[in-house]
Amino acid sequence: MASDALTPALPAALAMLTSPMAIAAMIVLLLSRRGRVNATAFAVGWFAAVGAAVVVAALVRPTLPDGGAGSGAVSLVLGGVLLVLAVVVLVAVLVTARRRDAATEPRWWAVVDSVRPGRAVVLAVLLGTVAPKNLVLVVVGGTAIGGRADGDLGATLAAAAAFAVIASVGVAAPLVVSVALGVRGPALLTSLRGWLSRNDGVVVAVVLGLVGVQQIGAGSGWW
Repeated sequence: MASDALTPALPAALAMLTSPMAIAAMIVLLLSRRGRVNATAFAVGWFAAVGAAVVVAALVRPTLPDGGAGSGAVSLVLGGVLLVLAVVVLVAVLVTARRRDAATEPRWWAVVDSVRPGRAVVLAVLLGTVAPKNLVLVVVGGTAIGGRADGDLGATLAAAAAFAVIASVGVAAPLVVSVALGVRGPALLTSLRGWLSRNDGVVVAVVLGLVGVQQIGAGSGWW
């Protein structure tokens, strides 16, 4: 069943839900001249890219070593990669915190502010499936789904779609807030944009660390 296939992938999906860079990009797009058009294109691109990447990882999973030892080895490797990334991100945060003014926003935000819908989709694909953190998370989610779906294509596709929906909640939230609050939306989004510019790296490091520990625990049989 799709729900059974999705269950082991939920930690990765929830980790993608809290993707500060993607959420920040969505906020910058909403505050740009083409606001909601760009933001909608970004949300659709994110959902489609994440879903497709998870399906690919799930379909590749049966070709990997199976059984207890092989499956555990895959989880251990992925967990180790996530922990290494968490440390790298945390070190980068500590280094840049000393060099960058607290009021300074990342340079790439200025680029995002001027993109069009087509480039917003490309940006969503890059942040959702190419950025190291999310690339590892879609692999974690896809391999978990593929290992549990046991070759059932219907269950794989349904679980991947559910994974993409969960992973898209955080990205879609600013768009929903913008529509719901109307003229009051920009003030709240601007405030959130400032918070993310100061704390995005810490959030990423914590999320990567938690999912990394979960993967190592699953691979070693701790739970």
